[in-house]
Amino acid sequence: MPNLWGSVIVEREVFLKAGGYDEAITHWGGEDIALYSDLSFLGYALRTYDAPDMRAIEHGDDERVKFGSEKDLSRAKQLSHVYEVVRVDLTKFLGRLLNKQERNVLRARITQALNLLEKNKSASENVILELPSVTWKRPTLGSKTPIIQRAISYKIEIPR
Repeated sequence: MPNLWGSVIVEREVFLKAGGYDEAITHWGGEDIALYSDLSFLGYALRTYDAPDMRAIEHGDDERVKFGSEKDLSRAKQLSHVYEVVRVDLTKFLGRLLNKQERNVLRARITQALNLLEKNKSASENVILELPSVTWKRPTLGSKTPIIQRAISYKIEIPR
């Protein structure tokens, strides 16, 4: 059976409901996994399909990174992995898919943290993500209802 990872067959409406491919991913890798996890979050089952007549387009690592923002494949893989773990975690926490702006901010902050790790040769870096403000209305508090700011901190470590 050919390796067709990254191939997907999905109805257009479902693809659009999931937000399509994540445009915040501007480097090689991860956009297929992000789409699969978004489809799964929306309740769609992921299945394999028989494709005996399909063949993968063979290509080397140079072609994988040619058009992406990150030219180092190892770093692109790191960025993809961290981004996907945090993105899925936040999706579950918020109970909804992240919008385009949230995904772009998330990717930028993760890229920044990985850059700091590399620049400082440090063992770990914290990524703090501020989430939308929440106000729970309590009639007894009236205009003094507190606005609660939420933030989540992720500690990223790269084994040396």
